[in-house]
Amino acid sequence: MTGPTATRQIPAHLRGVTFAADADLDHLQARYGTRQAKWGVWLAIALVAVPFVGWVAWAGIMQGDQELRWSTTGFRDVTDSAVVVDFDVFLPAGSEVTCTVRALDRRGLEVGRAEVPVRADGSNVSVVYALAVTARPSSAFVDSCRPAG
Repeated sequence: MTGPTATRQIPAHLRGVTFAADADLDHLQARYGTRQAKWGVWLAIALVAVPFVGWVAWAGIMQGDQELRWSTTGFRDVTDSAVVVDFDVFLPAGSEVTCTVRALDRRGLEVGRAEVPVRADGSNVSVVYALAVTARPSSAFVDSCRPAG
């Protein structure tokens, strides 16, 4: 390319391509731009990555620092009026918590709920609780535990 069009910028992916003397560089420049804005890509990545990394760090710290944990180990002896729920609570020795135990029927409707006080002499407590229900449940579990108070 010679003449006044030789100094024009062309898209990066077309550099090194030999054009005919009658090539419309203005059309190429209008269609493809003169350079690719990579800063926009990096900005978009940063706007997604920074909050995600922050959330992962926060979740890890909150989960790792959690002193109160619980785990439903199962349920048994299911009848139309009661179900026995087995669960473990991990908490500091000498503390007391209240756990919400729930039972649901096949449609997902709640058929039983109770607030169960749990006191720890050690670091974990295994609890067996007979929950009264209004209909035959298909599942029973500990929904949450919180410090008593």
